[in-house]
Amino acid sequence: MKLPKPDIFLEKQLGIFEAAESCKEWDFDKVYYVYLFEDPTQIDIPAIYVGISNSIHRRSRHWNHTHSNLLEHWINYWKTKKLTIEDTSKILAERLTQREAACLETYI
Repeated sequence: MKLPKPDIFLEKQLGIFEAAESCKEWDFDKVYYVYLFEDPTQIDIPAIYVGISNSIHRRSRHWNHTHSNLLEHWINYWKTKKLTIEDTSKILAERLTQREAACLETYI
């Protein structure tokens, strides 16, 4: 998946620029990444969950205990099919600021 550049132009296209601009708590360290859980057994609805984190372990924490009821359903299903976290999730973008990551999360 080719992602657009997470910048002010994209924020304006998504209608989130004003909210992003008014936030005073952004972390501007480039330590964030965007990850995606998708179902490799589905063609019509592959994207299940998109998230951002500054911890590389966030995806695996989801795999073992998630706060999302929808994702929990899918993870349980995937485990019965003997699929792994590597089969069902991937990192889409790395070394982003929190604001850039949030922009891409919204886009996806």
